[in-house]
Amino acid sequence: MKVGETLADIAENEGLRVTRGARGVTFWYRYRHPVTGKLKRLTIGHLRDMHLASARVELQELKGLRLKGVDPASVVRESKRKEKEEAERRHSGFTFADMIEDYLKRTVYPRRKEKGAKEAERMLNACVVSILGERLAADLTRRDILEVINKQIDAGNSVQAGRLLCEMVAAFEQAILRDSLPDDFANPAVLAQQSLKASNVSLSPRRRKRVISDDELKVWWEWLNQPGIVTPNHRRAMMLTLQVGCRSGEAISARWRQFNLDDGTWHLGDTKTGVSRTVRLPRQVRDWLNAERLLRPNDEWLCPSPKGGHVQQKSITERLWLLKTQDKLPKIEPWVPHDLRRTCRTGLARLKCPHEVAEAAMGHVVGGVAGIYNLHKYESEVGDWLQRWCDRLDEVIGKS
Repeated sequence: MKVGETLADIAENEGLRVTRGARGVTFWYRYRHPVTGKLKRLTIGHLRDMHLASARVELQELKGLRLKGVDPASVVRESKRKEKEEAERRHSGFTFADMIEDYLKRTVYPRRKEKGAKEAERMLNACVVSILGERLAADLTRRDILEVINKQIDAGNSVQAGRLLCEMVAAFEQAILRDSLPDDFANPAVLAQQSLKASNVSLSPRRRKRVISDDELKVWWEWLNQPGIVTPNHRRAMMLTLQVGCRSGEAISARWRQFNLDDGTWHLGDTKTGVSRTVRLPRQVRDWLNAERLLRPNDEWLCPSPKGGHVQQKSITERLWLLKTQDKLPKIEPWVPHDLRRTCRTGLARLKCPHEVAEAAMGHVVGGVAGIYNLHKYESEVGDWLQRWCDRLDEVIGKS
């Protein structure tokens, strides 16, 4: 069909018209009013929403109404009016807090690990629901969302602001798809995203380049082993991160049963990349792990929490923040726990460790064709180079 062309159906579907306009194909019913006899036109639908067969079924229902002496257009208008009233009634009591609760229940908890889901719930409730929770979701605007996000940015929490905004975009989209908000409702979180982008506001984390130097490592090590400064749990986690290059979360969540201290290995089954690996532990790590095990032979976790399970990963940064307020951090440039892992990786490179071995030590997954064909895990090689790294650490901190 050409633009502007109209075709008429025949036989039992007489009265159905199909018109191709500039924006697509429309199905409509041409009939005479059962009382006045005037010709009328009633849109049935559009090709983007229904097929010809569906339009013909709809046509038969409308023709049945006309045979009963009822104007089909009046029935359609009344149906739309009731749908609108029902939608308004449904939308009128749907608050922002209701929307977030539904989003957490239907999307976040079923699709994420428990730890990540709980963190998303905590963040949304503390930073957004506490401010907008009682407002109707349908009444919220771009300005409302920007006020919440800018409050986080002004507090120096740009990364958290970005995460909050992404969560709200998804929550509003789910509410629209589930018909909890009007169909023509414009997602205010998306509009806020566009405004921030136009203003060149960055909400992504800055790529860190901090590596702790040899001189700083000596100061840091002395600080770490001062009694009463760092908790034993955090000391164990940070030492393991620095010495074997693991993620601080892997160290925090390690169970004693993962360690085979006789063989000197640590098996990591549940990793961030989903790929398990076994680490051959350097002699220095085996020594202090053996000493810790003798002191706590019945513990299940390397970093146990008094409340059960292991301490949370964020407790390390929370403790460091507290020490900062008390001016009890080591007298070196500012650092974060992940910088210890980067220091290990950089130290391996300085020792001329082969790239593929160093990456295996970090637990990184090799991408591309190399990752498809080279499935060697370099466990023996990683163990040898981690031993060289820990020997080098001993030289740096002046430990014989």
